[in-house]
Amino acid sequence: LNQVALAKEAPRIISLSPHLTEMVYDLELKEQLVATDNFSNYPPEVKDVANVGSGLQPNQELLLLYKPDIVLSFLPTHHYETVFDSSTVNVISSQPESIPALFADWRKVLVIAQADEKKRLEVEKRIDNTETQWLELVENYQDKASKSVFFLISEQPLYSVSDKAFLSQAIKSCNTQNIFSEIKLSSFIVNPEELLIKKPDVVIHGYKASHPESKQESRAIILALFKNLGLNLQAEQLISVDVDILHRPTLRFINTLPEICAAIHSEIDH
Repeated sequence: LNQVALAKEAPRIISLSPHLTEMVYDLELKEQLVATDNFSNYPPEVKDVANVGSGLQPNQELLLLYKPDIVLSFLPTHHYETVFDSSTVNVISSQPESIPALFADWRKVLVIAQADEKKRLEVEKRIDNTETQWLELVENYQDKASKSVFFLISEQPLYSVSDKAFLSQAIKSCNTQNIFSEIKLSSFIVNPEELLIKKPDVVIHGYKASHPESKQESRAIILALFKNLGLNLQAEQLISVDVDILHRPTLRFINTLPEICAAIHSEIDH
């Protein structure tokens, strides 16, 4: 009977962003997930969850049909004022700009969504452990020589991110400096001449891990691109990361961070 009561009390969740869907699973709330957006693809089992369309413009009829108690979105909460009654549906916006902000979002969602105190405390402990491991990582790289980094988001046009982006802030854990840290926009088109002047120590890019040949093909294209620009980028200076991990503020990203840091400081092959 207690289990039935808990099941009834457990808030129904709709996630409207891939990183938030991953959060739901990482926080062990998957049994409460009733629908997601159409870009949520991890973990693989999420394909069996109902879909409400784009996270930017979800199908409002479906949003209401699945009767959520909690809606997780990267958009500001006011975006849903005309869709949900704020007295019955808790819309939580999460687009963290740093790893500490990500931990804060995890804890916020967990407190609101997990009705079972025992489970909540267990997950909180895991979050604490993950945070401790991250802080140890940061400390380990503090004494190493800082590396300048260029984040290659796309080749045509040449696109990057500034320190306003989660990715740039998160990679600072490895003792790095974004060569375009001062840009006021979160993402922007890069002037190739500026790239030549700044000469980054490493370039970080994403590739589609779902396509077996993607990594090598992408690396070859990027190395050729930099050569054409007049910047002789060496293979060991190019760090390749699964694009879904690289651009999502998730536990997967944090778990991959030690490998990225090691690659930045040339401690492993990448």
